[in-house]
Amino acid sequence: MKQHLKEWALDPSGWRTKASDEPIHLTAIKDVQNNKETYYKERWIKENDLEQRLLVTFSPKYKHYQETIRKRQIERALKKVDHPSSLKKKRANDPLRFVTVKHATTDGETAENMQVTLDESLIEKEAQYDGFYGMCTNLTSDPLALIRVNQQRGKSKSASEL
Repeated sequence: MKQHLKEWALDPSGWRTKASDEPIHLTAIKDVQNNKETYYKERWIKENDLEQRLLVTFSPKYKHYQETIRKRQIERALKKVDHPSSLKKKRANDPLRFVTVKHATTDGETAENMQVTLDESLIEKEAQYDGFYGMCTNLTSDPLALIRVNQQRGKSKSASEL
C-alpha cells in the first residue's frame, strides 16, 4: 500500500460504525478488550487507471487477539535469546523474526561470540497494524454489507482449517 494511503488508514480520526453515524476517533473507544464493534473508513483510489474503493476496518477485539499472539511470540523469542544455540531460520510468523543476531563488534570486526537481542523497533512497527484490515473493491454496495460479507469469508475459512 502506498505511504499516503497507509497514513490515511492508520489515522485514528474519521472512523464510523454505521453509515449515518458521526465520525469516531479511535482513541475515544472504551473497553477495547471486550469491544466487538467493527469500525470502518472508506475512500476511492485510482491507480493505473483502475478506480477502486478502499475500505479499511478496525476491530478492537481483533487488535486484542493480535496483541496476545505477539506477546506469546515475544516470550518464545526471549527464550531463544537466552539460549542462542536453538536459533534456526526465521519464517514469516516465527517468533524468531523479533530476534536479531550480530556476529561483529561495533568496530565491524568479526566477533567470536554472537550477540542475540530482541528487535523492539520491529515489534513496535508490527504492532501499529493490530486490529486493522484493508480491502479494495469496485462494488458500490453499502460498506457495512461489504464488511459483513468479508467477515463471513474469514469465519468460513477458519472453520475449514479446523
